Amino acid sequence: MATSPAPFSEIGKQVKEISLLCTDLLTKDYNFDQKFTFSVPSSSGMVSTKVTVNDILASTKAALSFNIPDHKSGKLDVHYLRNHATIDSSIGLNPTPLLEVAATLGNKDLSFGGEFWFDTTSSSFTRYSAAIGLNKADFSAALILMDKGKTLKASYIHTLNTLNGTAVAAEMTHRFSSYENSFTIGSSHVIDPYTSLKTRFSDNGKVAMLCQREWRPKSLITFSAEYDSKATDAAPKLDVHYLRDQVTMDSSIGLNPTPLLEVAATLGNKDLSVGSEFELDNTSDLFTKYNSGISFNKADFSASLILMDKGKALKLSYIHTLNPLNGTALAAEMTH
Repeated sequence: MATSPAPFSEIGKQVKEISLLCTDLLTKDYNFDQKFTFSVPSSSGMVSTKVTVNDILASTKAALSFNIPDHKSGKLDVHYLRNHATIDSSIGLNPTPLLEVAATLGNKDLSFGGEFWFDTTSSSFTRYSAAIGLNKADFSAALILMDKGKTLKASYIHTLNTLNGTAVAAEMTHRFSSYENSFTIGSSHVIDPYTSLKTRFSDNGKVAMLCQREWRPKSLITFSAEYDSKATDAAPKLDVHYLRDQVTMDSSIGLNPTPLLEVAATLGNKDLSVGSEFELDNTSDLFTKYNSGISFNKADFSASLILMDKGKALKLSYIHTLNPLNGTALAAEMTH
């Protein structure tokens, strides 16, 4: 219905989108302190089934979902939509289910609501939160009471120019238990269809900027730098992130006369990947760290081999899922 508010997951979403937009503007693609990692995907091997019944009651829709053959995975969702009210509820179809309820009042411009999760096993509320969101064509604002009432977060984003994507965002968090306040402000600007620029400042004294360029389809190169005004003995850092198809490379260098250079690179795909990393201290002209590894991943098992500690140690890791239904798995790790 056009006059109905979005469900809480949406005020939530509207509020969280504002927060995510702020988060996206304030944090995305800033690549500091890169680590050398391997990704280990998994597969449950189950078949997901969902049955939906519309108008089971006036303005009410119900959906039953479950995974075959996991008999404890059943879940019933009920969605109610009426003019300026929306209610969503969900309950697991098992002896000790988790009950989730969310409600929203308002319209597409102004909405407020709350949600809670009730664990019947412990007879306790494991989560509850409330939010209010205001959305207009050029700006959005949100206020979220979260962490069981322990934290209050305010988010705001304003699009100054829709043609070049210029926007500013701010996010402030207050923690009632410690009376701590924190904030982050930032801006973004699209220079051309392939180049974007971001800036960010936080209450912890850190200032950062980022420039990202798509120099060919699916190929990005990102330059980001950060300066900590409170760490007078720490030099600013410049980070470069390169992403293309099956190649990822990260590098970082301190902006001082004798910088520490960090480089990490990975080649491969979700099944097989190889990579290495090193740190070069320009003060001593010595490698302070270098590691390399290979990882092999399948639906039911994963294995990796890492040469670490400057080649002084070799670590072999292996994990095998014997039964995805009950989570039975075996793991082994050997270091030489």
